[in-house]
Amino acid sequence: MRRFLASSVALVLLGAVGCGDAAKTGPTATRLDTSIADVPVELKQVTAAKLDEALAENRGRILVVDCWVLGCAPCVAKFPEFVAMRNELSKQGIAFASLDVMPSEADRSELVLAFLKKQNAAFPNYLLNDKPNLVDMWTDRHTVEATPATLVFDRQGELLKNFQDGSADKVRKFVLEAAKK
Repeated sequence: MRRFLASSVALVLLGAVGCGDAAKTGPTATRLDTSIADVPVELKQVTAAKLDEALAENRGRILVVDCWVLGCAPCVAKFPEFVAMRNELSKQGIAFASLDVMPSEADRSELVLAFLKKQNAAFPNYLLNDKPNLVDMWTDRHTVEATPATLVFDRQGELLKNFQDGSADKVRKFVLEAAKK
């Protein structure tokens, strides 16, 4: 994961268009909301431990987490598909959240939030902002080797699958099958 962070930071600084190896703006409920009502778009900076707590609040439901970085062109291009999938599947009790896994983006959290607002990402949005070794441990434990990645957790909070650069259709199909179980 250290290579992922170092590579991603270098790519962002160089203005690269792809991704390498793998602001607190107001109160955000811990439990991930599944309605598509008018929910304010917010960004919450969290430590790895607080992120685990927030995700654990969703035991009992399938949870889909989009791991991305604002400085990653494929992540940005794929994000609208994630929002559309959430709008479609949240009606079935499936929870969704996004996670910016690049702690250095905390310095430009207003840009991250502006992007999320433009995408109408009206679901929990987190920015993992912790010590590098703790970020590495979290991403390693969840097998996030590169971004974009989509994590699907079962109702017990266990990671079912990590889609590394998987298409939205593959993720959607997998999530619907997991929800039937």
